[in-house]
Amino acid sequence: MAKLRVGVAFRLAAALVAITAFTVTASLVSLYTFGRLREDFDAVGGDALRNLVIASQLARESEAIVANAPTLVSVDNQFARQTVAARIADQVRSLDERIQRLESSRLGEERMALLREHRANLVDNLTSLDHIAEERIVADEGMLTSYGRARGFAAEVRHLARELAAGENDVARPALEWSIAAQEAVLLLSSAVNAKNPAAIAKLKEECARVLAEAAQSLNQVGKTDGGRLGLLDAEIRTLAFGRSGIFQARGRQIELMQAQAGALNRNRLLSSQFVSAVSTLFNGIQKDIADKGVSLHDVLSMRSNLLVAIVVLCIIGAFGFFFAVNGDIIRRLLALKEAMAAHVEGRETAIPTGGNDEIGDMARSLGFFVEAIRRREEALTAAKEAAEAGARAKTEFLAVMSHEIRTPMNGILGMTRLVLDTPLAPEQREHLETVHQSGESLLAILDDILDFSKLEAGKIDFERAPFDLRRTIDSVAGLMTPRAREKGIRIEVRMAPRVPPHVMGDVGRLRQVLLNLLGNAVKFTERGGVLLTVEPSPADGPDWLRFAVADTGIGVTAEAKDRLFRSFSQADSSISRRFGGTGLGLVICKKILDQQGGRIGIDSVPGRGSTFWFVLRLPEGRVVPVAERRADQTAAPPPLRILLAEDNPVNQRVAVAILERRGHAVTVVEDGYAAVQAAAGGGFDAVLMDVQMPRMDGLEAAGAIRALPGAEGEVPIIALTANALSGDAERCFAAGMDDYLAKPVNPEALFAALARHVAAGDSIVAVAAPADRGEPPVFDRRAIDSLVLDLGLADAVEVVRLFSTTLEARCADMRAETNPDGLGRQAHDLKSTAGNFGLMALSALAGEIEAACREGRGDEAVALAARLPAAGRAAAEALNQRLPEAAV
Repeated sequence: MAKLRVGVAFRLAAALVAITAFTVTASLVSLYTFGRLREDFDAVGGDALRNLVIASQLARESEAIVANAPTLVSVDNQFARQTVAARIADQVRSLDERIQRLESSRLGEERMALLREHRANLVDNLTSLDHIAEERIVADEGMLTSYGRARGFAAEVRHLARELAAGENDVARPALEWSIAAQEAVLLLSSAVNAKNPAAIAKLKEECARVLAEAAQSLNQVGKTDGGRLGLLDAEIRTLAFGRSGIFQARGRQIELMQAQAGALNRNRLLSSQFVSAVSTLFNGIQKDIADKGVSLHDVLSMRSNLLVAIVVLCIIGAFGFFFAVNGDIIRRLLALKEAMAAHVEGRETAIPTGGNDEIGDMARSLGFFVEAIRRREEALTAAKEAAEAGARAKTEFLAVMSHEIRTPMNGILGMTRLVLDTPLAPEQREHLETVHQSGESLLAILDDILDFSKLEAGKIDFERAPFDLRRTIDSVAGLMTPRAREKGIRIEVRMAPRVPPHVMGDVGRLRQVLLNLLGNAVKFTERGGVLLTVEPSPADGPDWLRFAVADTGIGVTAEAKDRLFRSFSQADSSISRRFGGTGLGLVICKKILDQQGGRIGIDSVPGRGSTFWFVLRLPEGRVVPVAERRADQTAAPPPLRILLAEDNPVNQRVAVAILERRGHAVTVVEDGYAAVQAAAGGGFDAVLMDVQMPRMDGLEAAGAIRALPGAEGEVPIIALTANALSGDAERCFAAGMDDYLAKPVNPEALFAALARHVAAGDSIVAVAAPADRGEPPVFDRRAIDSLVLDLGLADAVEVVRLFSTTLEARCADMRAETNPDGLGRQAHDLKSTAGNFGLMALSALAGEIEAACREGRGDEAVALAARLPAAGRAAAEALNQRLPEAAV
């Protein structure tokens, strides 16, 4: 015979029915009790309580009306006045409704008559105040119009007088005298607009009449032919001053209206005080009636409160009884099941209580099934995790091998191409070699994109927080893209908002990477028109956030394609990669760079009309060390050094030796790490350039072995030259004892900069003295042009220098003629940056002095310094032409 199943739901339902019965009983008793209390309360309070509430509302309404009266005075347009007047009218209607309700309660004719009288006085005064405010607004608008005309007359007076005075005739002097008198009259009219009292207006009016009389005398000397236009202006000024709506009369009316408003406000306060006093008297009378009737209600409330307390106590006792009855059979078993679940979560083997022929027993048995299923699932996930980690390790190893294997031949291609480009070549040969060099750099950029993508995917990129010059960075990025844009016949324009700080804190390299990618895409996809790069604050994101936007007039992007732009290896459509090239990783890398710095990126585009790529990034304002201070550290140039090169690839050996020997360095080449340690042990080297992957002994082992050598041989600077460019490669080189790390293909300037950093100045380096401490800066620093040629190639560098040279003379002449300090300061700031980029140190320093003088208010000194610009510009152009004769115009 099956055991009867009494489920948890049935037991809980029975308990709830019992508790509900107690609750319903208590509720019925409470309803009966409160119904009787309400009848007693109405019998005791009745209309008196309602009247008390109405009287209290009357007091609040009157206070609201009084509070709105000053607002009516302060409005400055008819719409605002009408809005406040409508609000006051609504409050008056509400006040009247409450007074009518009190009149129906028969509280006494004498009290109500006094209340109505005070109400009428208050409303009449508010109506008068509204009329005054309306008239004042009209007067203010007329005065504003007259003031605008006066300012317009002042400008026209100066213009006409300047035209007549410029001529060499008899009317020049009286025309100038008339203009001075007319301008003085306009100033008196402007002063009248702000006059505070009638006496001041009268005085200004008298003075204006005198000045206009003097102007009339001068106008008579000009004559009708030459003074016709002046006569018209003179008549209009007189009408503006003394006409029916003249400034003096209008200002007097304004003062009268302001005084009337002040008087109406004072009356409003007095009348509102009288009204509130009448309401208070009514309120006190109603309170006294309620107090008299409340004594008899107290005894009834006490008796019925005791009855309610007794019923609530009975309900609580019944609820506790049912709780203890249910707790033993339901809650205790649920707690045991919960403890078993917690034990399994913590990994402790605990028996699950599966007894009971009810829902709790079913739950316990289901839990046992899920625990077993989860255990099997965890075993499968552990195996999958181990497989995924093995795959990730294989991917990392593959990328490391591919990076090394690609960068090693690329080092030879780009290095040898640079060396050949520095030699005399026929134009066709140079063009072919530059194409090879650019193609190699494009292939290297694709490799860098893939490596950057892998690092960003793994979250292994650390971002710098260092100060840098934002304007210089933006200009350099735009400058790098300008030759490519010029080839397509489009223009690049840069606009920075005035509130953008000149120096900020952040990772300048990653910012350049994002901007170069966006500008490069804009130029690539734009066939006509131009590209605009804007930088402005983004207050919606915070005080230190900046918004960068790159807008083009190119092919645009459809709404469907926007979602694919920021996905890996994706472009707007499949034909894009065939027409324009690219891996489809650029925008993905930009997005990941910005995401990992807390920024964001987006696009606004219309197909066929262009696109705007924008991003916001937090770049707090920072301080950049001045150029004069930095140059003391950066102008060191290594003299001939004795260098040990450890490199197993013959092509890379030839590239490195050619680069180093061209600068006068002596190079000893070894083919593996073991030979490098043996050579270093013999001493006599200023620095070691160490490859990482080599036979017999790799570069990391060799660096550790050299560091273990005794004396000076173990302290020689070691610089890694390696094709390994994945995340962690630099750290492994530093951990092995190396002093610096350069990825292949090696940039010659980066190599020489690393040598300058790590070879002691006292041992092998002769520092180039910074002339700023001893006198005038040099006219030209050729290293800037050399770097420009290496970065852009000779053809593009020549084009950029030629463009700058052709505009330099006119630019200096314009600045010399500029007399406005603000305009001169802006031009000087721009010239300082541009000249510095081309290594024109003397011209850049002179522009910096002019900018500082303008900024500090030394206008005369700035103009005097600007007189030296033409000579400095000619010297700068001559220096550029000597260094780069191909750019001469």
